[in-house]
Amino acid sequence: MRHDLFQKRKSIHVKLTKESHTALREMLFKHGVTMQDVFQEFAEDILKDEKKAAKMVSRVVEKKLLTEIRRGSRSLHPMGEYDSDTLYNLLARGGTSDDEDNL
Repeated sequence: MRHDLFQKRKSIHVKLTKESHTALREMLFKHGVTMQDVFQEFAEDILKDEKKAAKMVSRVVEKKLLTEIRRGSRSLHPMGEYDSDTLYNLLARGGTSDDEDNL
């Protein structure tokens, strides 16, 4: 019998670079919080459409699209509405992300 059906929490797997994982764990340990605490709070902020969290999600979408464009890869999955909006915004800015513009 599956026990996760009766729990109020779901677990996820996240792959980070070894360096990022170590540095993040060290920083969080110094503050006395866990990765679980941080990821839970971040997920809630995304769902509440908090400005900083939404901006981070947009940056991730832009980076992913720019990487795919630069590689010339043709994605096998259909592009979502959010992805296409982001792509149009990138094209309007000349194919650069906001982060690249601020360098």
